[in-house]
Amino acid sequence: MSDNPYLPPKAETDVPDAPQSHGWFVRDGHLHVETNAQLPMVDLFSGETADRMILHSMKVTRYPLWLTTLSWTTMGLVLLSFATPLAGITGPLAFVTGMAAAIGAILTRSFKLGAMFTHKSSRKINFLSRVGSILGFILLLLFFAQFGISILRSDETRAAIGIVFVTLLVLRLLMPFFFKRLTCRRSFGSHFEIRGVHPVALEQLLKLSQG
Repeated sequence: MSDNPYLPPKAETDVPDAPQSHGWFVRDGHLHVETNAQLPMVDLFSGETADRMILHSMKVTRYPLWLTTLSWTTMGLVLLSFATPLAGITGPLAFVTGMAAAIGAILTRSFKLGAMFTHKSSRKINFLSRVGSILGFILLLLFFAQFGISILRSDETRAAIGIVFVTLLVLRLLMPFFFKRLTCRRSFGSHFEIRGVHPVALEQLLKLSQG
């Protein structure tokens, strides 16, 4: 700031400009993006805009239907191994399908995009990212523990782990229903179709794309 009190203040010189948006368009009610696309200053989870927003670099993975089905099959087999006397069969099957789902998830296409969010949405994103990572790590440990215990045939220990596993699994599966997230099921060449965008945000993006 200048020491001259007669000079007018420089308006917003300390506020960085928003990055130039590119690599996106709206088609048939869905947002399509390219890899490393930068979206304009529209909160995807609320449709709100603000003078100051927070830029998030988000990694989105394309999960096709077969991979989702395989993941749910694994979860079902794990639950059956807790609740039925067929743990000797469902446990190893769950391990095999779980490893196949994990390998499939590693091999699926993922991409990054830049999106602007309000402070409220940004706090939710950071919180859910931490919670999701912690729950995922604990569930992975319990998954391998269940497989090992099914071989040892320790019913009491398996039941205790089962209660903890099912509780955490339900919490993890319910998170997307209570909190927004970006998902991708389909791609068209170099473009990816994004789901989970708020309808108001889609309207705002459509208006911006039409000039």
